Amino acid sequence: MKTLRDKSLAFAQEIVSTRSNPICANNEDYQKDFLYRNAFGSHETAKSYWILHKNKRFGDCVALARNLLERIVNSSCGSKSPTHAVELISYELSEKIRHCKLWKPSSNVLAQLNATIKVHEKILPDFLRRLGKSTAPDWNWMKRFEEAGLPSFYRSAYFNFSTYVHAGYEVSRPEKYNQQSKTADFIALVAPVLTAANYHKVDCLNCQRGKCDLRDKSMALLHDFKARTLGK
Repeated sequence: MKTLRDKSLAFAQEIVSTRSNPICANNEDYQKDFLYRNAFGSHETAKSYWILHKNKRFGDCVALARNLLERIVNSSCGSKSPTHAVELISYELSEKIRHCKLWKPSSNVLAQLNATIKVHEKILPDFLRRLGKSTAPDWNWMKRFEEAGLPSFYRSAYFNFSTYVHAGYEVSRPEKYNQQSKTADFIALVAPVLTAANYHKVDCLNCQRGKCDLRDKSMALLHDFKARTLGK
């Protein structure tokens, strides 16, 4: 597993380390920034995953696998077009505003919360103007999984991972807790590679022609990870 982990992280690191501070002037720029943030986040979260894995904190690993699966889906949706990416950004901004307004904090936190809301409310209209819409399109997780071509993962892996995240009655019983998950390991290996590849291909003419060495390397890694974790 260590060798697979190192291959996954090294591939992602090679790509995400090339990013400089972006200046976003159009939807294409925001798409690149969105894909980069998911690639960078996948790389960093996967590093944490493998630290927990080494210490046999498999229950905590599954919680991070859920985050990594979300990043795969975000990246897959955002890579479809600049409009997809801007819609996702606007939806997440609108959701942040909605959740912030539901919070009723103490007076010493209220000023900071209101300042955060104002920042988001100042940014959101720019994205909506880019879309020609007055409200952000609804990009709930089921819709994202479907758009990414992964509806079965929503009903299986994502549903299962969520039982470790939410504090509900459905959380696995103590005798079934902290067991290594091959599916979670697969997601932790795939997420850095897939999100980095999606970020890379948006600017790569060779990818568009189907003749990119990095693309071929990413596909070979994905097949290897699947065979070594989930089997054939």
